[in-house]
Amino acid sequence: VGTDAYMAPEQCRPEQRLVGPAADVWGLGATLHEALRGEPAFPRGSDTEGASPAERWPQLERAPAPLPAWSPSELSEVIGAALAYEAADRPTAREVAEMVEPLLRRPRRLLLNRLKPR
Repeated sequence: VGTDAYMAPEQCRPEQRLVGPAADVWGLGATLHEALRGEPAFPRGSDTEGASPAERWPQLERAPAPLPAWSPSELSEVIGAALAYEAADRPTAREVAEMVEPLLRRPRRLLLNRLKPR
C-alpha cells in the first residue's frame, strides 16, 4: 500500500477503502516535512505482530513533529496543509504546486538566507 512513514491516514485504516489523490498529497507533504526538518514527520511505528493500527502508524493519532522555527512560513503552511488529517481538508496537487511555485521564483540567495538556522 505504501511506505509507513509516508502513508496518509486513510491508507492506514484497514476499514477505509477509498484512497485517492489526496493520499499522494499527504506523501508529498511528509517528504517535504522530512526534507526541511531532517527527520520524518512522525516517529517510527511498531512493526511487531499484533500491533494496533495506531501503534503501527502514529499519524493516525499524533500531529506531525514541529518544523524548525527558521522554516519559511509560506513553506510551513504548504506542508501543514498537505498533512491535514482528513483527505478532504488537503489541497489538491495543483494547489500545492501553485503555493510552492512563487517560493521557487525567489532569488536563491534570499531563500537560502531564510532557510539558514540562526
